[in-house]
Amino acid sequence: MQQSQETKRRVANWLVSFLVLLNICIVSNFLSVLFQRGAFKFWKLLPSLSSPVIQIVNADPFRVWVKTNEGLVFSAHMTCANDNDCHKWVLVKDIGEIYPVQAENTIRKNNCEGFDEQFPRNPSGKVIECIQTYQPGMPEGGGFSTYYALMSDGTIKYWQLFEGSFFTPVLCLLIPSIVCPPIGLLIISSIYTRYSKVKENAG
Repeated sequence: MQQSQETKRRVANWLVSFLVLLNICIVSNFLSVLFQRGAFKFWKLLPSLSSPVIQIVNADPFRVWVKTNEGLVFSAHMTCANDNDCHKWVLVKDIGEIYPVQAENTIRKNNCEGFDEQFPRNPSGKVIECIQTYQPGMPEGGGFSTYYALMSDGTIKYWQLFEGSFFTPVLCLLIPSIVCPPIGLLIISSIYTRYSKVKENAG
């Protein structure tokens, strides 16, 4: 009788362990999908200019051009080889430096939640205008998106997402499925061992 109860207790423990591991896998994969879509990325603020920005003249995923209330046009690079040159405003002396708008890859809305994407959400503060820019990837993947938000205080915020290669979604799902179960098993084993010791001492 005692042996039968012990067997049932072990089966129950393994069943609970399996359910915990299953939930860990589900949650980890869910979080990895959110990570891939940019749920854990945040808006960043570009340096303020000497006068407020009144218009985003043009933008692509790698560069943005803005006009201030003094009528001056500045540009800033989003990605470059030397990080010291990135995210800094440079006065545009020749309007010909402004690239033509890529209409098919540049969309303007009055807020950042007006696009079809789940992310990003609107940044904190009042948004005057939001621009979505997208660099299409190759057939194997590698697309790149940058969103620019013109704020009511005349500043510019940006949000970027690199979509990775064709294998990125597979890796985002596969890695948690491989890594999380052993970690979960170690945690469960540690808890069970401690519980057994406490029960033995109590007995």
